[in-house]
Amino acid sequence: MNKHVWLQDLRNRQRNIVFPDTVLNTGNFYRNMLAKKAHFNPVQRAGLVVMSLVLICISILLLSPIFGDSENGPVKFVMTLEGLLFGLLYGLVGFRILKRAATAPPASQHRRHLKDKQHPTKF
Repeated sequence: MNKHVWLQDLRNRQRNIVFPDTVLNTGNFYRNMLAKKAHFNPVQRAGLVVMSLVLICISILLLSPIFGDSENGPVKFVMTLEGLLFGLLYGLVGFRILKRAATAPPASQHRRHLKDKQHPTKF
């Protein structure tokens, strides 16, 4: 990848003013966060835990009307279906982030590994 292509890709990733760019950047954020090669320091892990707890709480709030007693009819059905779909989605993402925060290797090991790669001839 030459420098011009790399700079254009960088500009495109930082541009977040129209809907398609926002969707692409959000997708890149979650994809990179859940990637196996990502390493997190303790502050980043704490942020991931907080983020996952927020998503899990939203999931609980979306799933709660399913078990509550309220009016019957098409509105209840649509709210129940929407709550079920989005509640399960938020819950799944929240638990995946929580799992990733618990199982990711620490950033210090990653830095040490990179430093060893840069200087392969240690005496």
